[in-house]
Amino acid sequence: MSKRRVVKPRYERLPNVTPISSANEEDLSDLIRNIVREEVQKVLPRIAICTDDGPDGLESIIGEEIDEAASNDLYMTAENYGLYAANDVVIPENCIRKVLALAKHNQTLEKVIITEAKDFEWDKELKVPASIATIHSGKVDIWITNSSCRTQIIRTGKCIAGMTEIEEELISSLNKNTDKVEVKHQAHLVS
Repeated sequence: MSKRRVVKPRYERLPNVTPISSANEEDLSDLIRNIVREEVQKVLPRIAICTDDGPDGLESIIGEEIDEAASNDLYMTAENYGLYAANDVVIPENCIRKVLALAKHNQTLEKVIITEAKDFEWDKELKVPASIATIHSGKVDIWITNSSCRTQIIRTGKCIAGMTEIEEELISSLNKNTDKVEVKHQAHLVS
């Protein structure tokens, strides 16, 4: 009896994807330019049907998309407000320890409120006291308390705290839960 071996290709080409060879490209920017040109050529007939502007409308759409992507870089969004453990840390029982935390971006921010991240708690044994700090090049020291009678380990990359930027014209206050920051405009408070 002869057995037949079924071999699947290692790489499959996706439908509607243009194969690109980067062997003749000088650098990554040329490759990106060529990809964008090919995609624009595919979309150009559809844009001309939908709008009277033609290519000018497409250029403005691409410009708006690039501006939007660039403007969202360093704003405090749900994805980039977290502070993450820079290395593994052992916190002995009934102890408080300073932990180096890293922000998602290498930014420098003055006056941020640091609060405990919602997913950072093991049976309410580890706590991050609310504090005000300055982040230098994406790094900040955070105090973490271990109120349990056993040693706790925080792994590298674990989200241990959240940050909220303090703005000049706003008054920020911590509420009872200390995981939310209330922000009010000063104009509303002045009578």
